[in-house]
Amino acid sequence: MTRDKSREKSLLFLLSTVSRSLEIEPENRKRFRESIATLQIRDSDGEWNISAEISNENRKNVEISKDRFIFYPVKSAARYEVNPAVINKNSAQEVLLDLFAEYGVQVPGKKSQPTQSKFSMFIPINLLWVGLFSVVSIYSLPLLSFAILLVHLFATTSRHYVSSLRRWSLIASITIPALVFLTLNHPKLDNLEVAYSQIGILFIFDLVIRIESEEKSKPVKALIIMIALTSLTILFTGQTDARTLLTLMMVIVAIGYLVPKRNIGKSLRNVLLLVHLSLLACFIAASVIANPYKALLIPYLIYVSLFETFLGDNRNPSKLAFGAVCLAI
Repeated sequence: MTRDKSREKSLLFLLSTVSRSLEIEPENRKRFRESIATLQIRDSDGEWNISAEISNENRKNVEISKDRFIFYPVKSAARYEVNPAVINKNSAQEVLLDLFAEYGVQVPGKKSQPTQSKFSMFIPINLLWVGLFSVVSIYSLPLLSFAILLVHLFATTSRHYVSSLRRWSLIASITIPALVFLTLNHPKLDNLEVAYSQIGILFIFDLVIRIESEEKSKPVKALIIMIALTSLTILFTGQTDARTLLTLMMVIVAIGYLVPKRNIGKSLRNVLLLVHLSLLACFIAASVIANPYKALLIPYLIYVSLFETFLGDNRNPSKLAFGAVCLAI
């Protein structure tokens, strides 16, 4: 049975159409048109793999989540917060700017283009926000912790929540319980070891995922490096209870890292994802049982986890654990 490729054809037509509206330096126009003619789209599970031949005749690839395009709306356009046509155009522009960056392509009317700096390429910004919130909270600085939380929420919702009412509702639903937690909870300074170690483990996994996404590292080699580094992190942690907690964290993110690998069968993938979510739920439950006040941080934990997994850079199920860092408080 022939697979329906209508979406690939629609995406190819969209990219070709949007490419004609981009501004480009005169000396690069011919090469740009030649590259556009080589566009190819491949279905890669939940993502579109889009590639084209650049001037050096090597193919450059860009991956983007399928949910960034709405080709067959399930409801009327009026019921979407943002018109699907606008969503598709913006996503297509993002792909083209990334794919043909060396040609100096630009969107007309925009003074600056979104570029990926070396800093953002290797630094998990949202993990650092959560880590900073956790560490400052352990030092019992509630006002500073609350300020960090507010800045983080405003920064991350500025691009993804169009409705002002929904944005404020989301921020309130996270900050109010967190403020109650910061007021009632009395953290211990000996929790710093666990907090720093959790941040270290997640940073290691995030870093290797980012390097691997640039095709600089083989998956098996990357996993070995991650396990070796995280094992050393756990080994040098003094407390027995802390080691148990960090070992569980490592297993959770390692399984999450494996879930999207292409050489894993669908049945095994589903089992791994179920185990990943179950262990993460156990991790959260154990933290809340040890300190019931931490239940007030669950809205923040959920927000960070879902944001980083579905909207953040180099999305991966292992990043569901990002929000769990604040449970080390």
